[in-house]
Amino acid sequence: MLSPAETPSSSISQRVIAAGIILGFLYMAGPLVMTIVVSVLLASTLDPAVRLMTSRGIPRGLAAMTMVLVLLGAGYLAFYLFYAQAVNFAADLPKAMATLRTHVLTFREKANAFERQTQAVISPRDTEGPDLPPDETRAASSMEDLLGVGWKSVSEVLVLASFVPFLVYFFLTWKSHLRRNAVFIVTGENRVVAERTIDGITRMIHGFVVGNVIIGLILSVVSGVFFHLMGLHYSVFLGPISGFLSLVPYFGVVLALLPPMIVGLTQFNTTLAPLVVLMAGVVVMHLLALNVLYPKIVGSRVHLNPVIVTLAIMFWGWLWGGMGLILAVPITAAMKAICDNVSALRPYGRLLGD
Repeated sequence: MLSPAETPSSSISQRVIAAGIILGFLYMAGPLVMTIVVSVLLASTLDPAVRLMTSRGIPRGLAAMTMVLVLLGAGYLAFYLFYAQAVNFAADLPKAMATLRTHVLTFREKANAFERQTQAVISPRDTEGPDLPPDETRAASSMEDLLGVGWKSVSEVLVLASFVPFLVYFFLTWKSHLRRNAVFIVTGENRVVAERTIDGITRMIHGFVVGNVIIGLILSVVSGVFFHLMGLHYSVFLGPISGFLSLVPYFGVVLALLPPMIVGLTQFNTTLAPLVVLMAGVVVMHLLALNVLYPKIVGSRVHLNPVIVTLAIMFWGWLWGGMGLILAVPITAAMKAICDNVSALRPYGRLLGD
């Protein structure tokens, strides 16, 4: 017979409270958790190269340090190659945004004129009052708030990003120690389940990250060549940005369109045809990557159904913003790997799977 503390209602209440505590922790410690997750993703991606080097007799610490230096060198090389165009793009961005604002205001005026004509037909009475002057005080305040948040976010990102190379190095160097002691936490036959779960998560993360990097590089090259053929300024810089933004689930095509369209609106402001071709090209590349490359390179490693992916993106995007959109799929896939290897959670794994 169950005691009052063990009734089903109290068990449900405890689970709800625990879920609330976890959700609050993920929200309050979001930047910290995201830094750790990104470091784990990078370490899992670099681990096969480290294992290959250790099999050739190179000490694991030296191999891990070498791969971290390669990662930093690749980041510095990308920064060096794109720095000049990035500076020029940033210098021309106010002009591009002014042009974009002009187009938006023109469209808004036409929409307002259409609305007034519609209201005149439906209700001839003068229902509109005089136009109010823009609230410059509020606009200035909003801009100050935006700059304040932006500076705070940038400083926070830089501080946390400085820990990523060290975390990646320690995850690579202490992988065996962490794995062995994580398995020893559980007892009895559950250790085998723990080992299978860790292996499944590691394979999934490696396949997901490497697959996305391969697709991003392909899209970057193809996009850069396409922008160059279109005569678009900053094609070398815009190609990789548009290519990797295209990988963001569901919102990728919109994000991939923004950088080239901002430049295109400034450069091709006399005719509409180049903008249509530019938009069509980006959309076609995104659809080909999504329907041809992604299922073959990444889809076979993740095995998540579209409904769960959509809900996961909504949840993690709401919780962590833009970074949550990027990390939603690997986090959910890792949860599925855990459910698939724990017998009590396998029904949930089938619910998440495809």
